[in-house]
Amino acid sequence: MSNKAKLFIAIVLVLIMIPVMSTVYIKDNLHNSSYCANCHEGYYATWDNLESGHTLAHAHNQTGTSCQSCHSRGLEESIVEVVNYYSGNYYDPLPEITLPMGTCFSCHGSYDDIIPLLSPEITGHQHNPHDGHLGELECSECHSVHKVSINTCDECHAPVTEDKPGWGVWEGKEN
Repeated sequence: MSNKAKLFIAIVLVLIMIPVMSTVYIKDNLHNSSYCANCHEGYYATWDNLESGHTLAHAHNQTGTSCQSCHSRGLEESIVEVVNYYSGNYYDPLPEITLPMGTCFSCHGSYDDIIPLLSPEITGHQHNPHDGHLGELECSECHSVHKVSINTCDECHAPVTEDKPGWGVWEGKEN
């Protein structure tokens, strides 16, 4: 076999192996939160590092919950994201998303499961934020995962949120 034929075969093999190896790498890392840091460093920091601020992302990290538990990605979607990243076809910062309540409830149960956990008898607080007069609000009405959460009740009631890590006080009208 000539040197040109060997070179041609080597080039073809390399061109085939690069996408195959890349696909295997992505597939192997689909459930590895540190893989997310390759492109989403700021979001990963809120998950990985308490010093980045007290966030629900970090609280989830402490329970062993990976990024992919809430942001599930299939292989095809992950490959598209990698291609978009390297081609510059993405938003920075990412647009804010609201996950469906079913995502939260898949681990935390339903409102009926959560309400007793936050009763005044257990928490010592006057009100249970999950058992209010507004009914079953979307989790994202109060909870933010990668930034400080704001209690929606604070919008109408003089701040009911305690000054505690991960929570900000809405600075609106007082009753």
